Amino acid sequence: MGGELTPSLLQQDRTIAPLPIPINYGDPSVLIDAPGWSMLAISTTFLCLRIYCKAFRVRWMVWLDDWLLIGGWAFLVASQALLSGLMRLGFARTYNVTPTISTVIYAWDNCHKLSLALTKTPFAVTLHRIASSWQRYIIWFLVGTMNVQFIVHIILTWRAICRPTRPGDTTPHLPVSCWRSEDAIALGIFGGCKTSLLYGYLLLEMQLADYAKVYPAASDFILALLPWKIVMGLQMKKHEKIGVAIAMSMGVLYVMIVVKNVSDF
Repeated sequence: MGGELTPSLLQQDRTIAPLPIPINYGDPSVLIDAPGWSMLAISTTFLCLRIYCKAFRVRWMVWLDDWLLIGGWAFLVASQALLSGLMRLGFARTYNVTPTISTVIYAWDNCHKLSLALTKTPFAVTLHRIASSWQRYIIWFLVGTMNVQFIVHIILTWRAICRPTRPGDTTPHLPVSCWRSEDAIALGIFGGCKTSLLYGYLLLEMQLADYAKVYPAASDFILALLPWKIVMGLQMKKHEKIGVAIAMSMGVLYVMIVVKNVSDF
């Protein structure tokens, strides 16, 4: 089979179908960067207000959960910067994914997952301080399994997929044996979205990414309900209890978004 390989999509029946020719709507970087940097600015504002209140408005009360949030914010900044760099490399304007683009994709994906892990864990740390013994076991089981999921995917993202060697492919991979495409798809189910090259074809596993969010969403839902059980047992005024519980249960909004995305398929 000579000539250039046609960009294709791996379908559910494991057959290869040609991808539609992309329509050039112009540079998509504005649509990607504008909301990304805007949300980063909002999160930065809230984080700064949190640290300011805990460090300067009262006696120094910056604790482990705050440092974890700062670490997660740093990786969030790195992931957004990598995403902006990815747009400048021409990503989303062509199906021609170069080794450089692949490397940046993997690095962006890793930084994004580290930011997720480091920003989800502080909430569990906060709950742990006011939870009872059996509630603490639930909290650490949920957070531990989510973080293991992130770590496994971060490491295995860099494992090469078995395919013929392409001239000029300098994409870095782990110095281990390659794996089959079926295993790569299993990774997508377990750890999230993974864009990979297989025999020169671009595999888009976006549907798998939505299903991979089901477990973290279920965990977030449970963690969002725990504050009601914990806070209602504290010696506080009723309206204060309700306000604190609602504020600590905002993770339900994320769960609703994930359920909506999955139900669309």
